[in-house]
Amino acid sequence: MNNVKYDAEYYQSHCGTNYERNNGWEEIFSKQAARIIRELPVNTVLDAGCAVGYLVEGLRDRGVDAEGIDISEYALSCAREDIKPYCHLQSLTDPISKKYDLITCIEVMEHLKEDEIADAIDNLCNASDQILFSSTPFDYEEETHVSVHSPEYWVEQFAYRGFYHDVRFDASFISVQAMLFRRGEKSVIDLIRDYESALFQKHQENVALRHQRELSNENVEIYKTAYQKHVDMINQELNPKINELTKQIEEMSAKKEEAFQQRFKEQELAFKEQLAEKEIEYRKQVAEIELQCDKKCREQEDCFRQSFMEEVDKSRQLEEQLLICRREKEEQEETLNGELRNLQRQIGILQSEAKSYLDTINVFIRSGSVSVQSFLKERYRARKEGKRLMDMEKGYWDPVFDPDCYAEYNPDIRKAYGKDPVRLLNHFICYGMSEGRRAKESFDVNSYIEYNPDLVKELKTDIRAYYLHYITSGQKDGRRAV
Repeated sequence: MNNVKYDAEYYQSHCGTNYERNNGWEEIFSKQAARIIRELPVNTVLDAGCAVGYLVEGLRDRGVDAEGIDISEYALSCAREDIKPYCHLQSLTDPISKKYDLITCIEVMEHLKEDEIADAIDNLCNASDQILFSSTPFDYEEETHVSVHSPEYWVEQFAYRGFYHDVRFDASFISVQAMLFRRGEKSVIDLIRDYESALFQKHQENVALRHQRELSNENVEIYKTAYQKHVDMINQELNPKINELTKQIEEMSAKKEEAFQQRFKEQELAFKEQLAEKEIEYRKQVAEIELQCDKKCREQEDCFRQSFMEEVDKSRQLEEQLLICRREKEEQEETLNGELRNLQRQIGILQSEAKSYLDTINVFIRSGSVSVQSFLKERYRARKEGKRLMDMEKGYWDPVFDPDCYAEYNPDIRKAYGKDPVRLLNHFICYGMSEGRRAKESFDVNSYIEYNPDLVKELKTDIRAYYLHYITSGQKDGRRAV
């Protein structure tokens, strides 16, 4: 053995993961023990290099008279209490006194020095007619691996001692390089027959795999054809809807503009008629006053002048009302324009979602991992439940969402969903963001777009993207949102 001290530090840092109990090692060796018993009916087994005795306990728990040997006092001290009497301190270079139906030697030989290997193999061969053997041919980086060799080297060493690799036995449940050696007298013809039989079996498996790959390629072509048909169908469904929605928007805008122009003209005409009537009345009153020259007439003239000033004030008020009407018209036009922009954003969202939808289908179809029908069902379910976004960590939506504010700003949602914060958040993720609904006193998506026009080039008409932008960077950058 090399001079490495196989203590606690070694087993915690040189075995891939911590080689202690409750880390899954017992289950691994228990399954190996069950497979050994099923494939190789044996009564007595020696695990050469047993470490903490996981394989020994797996065999003994199933009724096999199993023992183990190892050079590490620390490892043997960690064995299960009822297994310790069957695990002994001994090196592989020391003779083995008993005979066993089977000896297992798993990932041990690479730890021996080159001049110790011959004695170790002799001792194993003298103690059993069957040896289940494994030694890594690749791991040169582990500092305790001082004798790393290829499988052919070990086959040759055991063959010198009358043990031959049973190529019909599949020992890969131990490791990819594991082999079962059996004592026997075989001629060259026997060895050739065994190896040719195993080689033919591997050839058959390889042919079957190639055939499966060819079938898989044919399925990919079928999926591509189905995908193209589905893309054409989606385009046929979406394009008429988008065109119809655009036409409705244009018609609505024209009707609104015509209605406001008509209303403005009617109000302006009524104001002019009222003003003309007041002027006529004023002139009549002035004419009557001029006919009277006495004091009483002058007093009346003063009264009429006062009345005229009042009428002038009323006229000014009418002018102010007209100005208010004009402002209302401008505000209504601005509201219409805002509605038009929202409708245009919705069109953009539909187009963006359709493109994302098709791109995602394309990825899944090219990979051949799922059929078109099953993908569409999963996509619809994930869209409906907001599955991905609902799994975000707690507090992620706080910058743009507050359940109480969402219910207050959207009474129709409050009526349908109550004040359940989970249901409100699900509705906000699946529908509220796309509809531009307000869910936070400190954040309004329309104001965010208005005060940050530089984002429009980047995010375009995807309203949901403005919410996510504010969460990830907008709030941190101090961007104005109300």
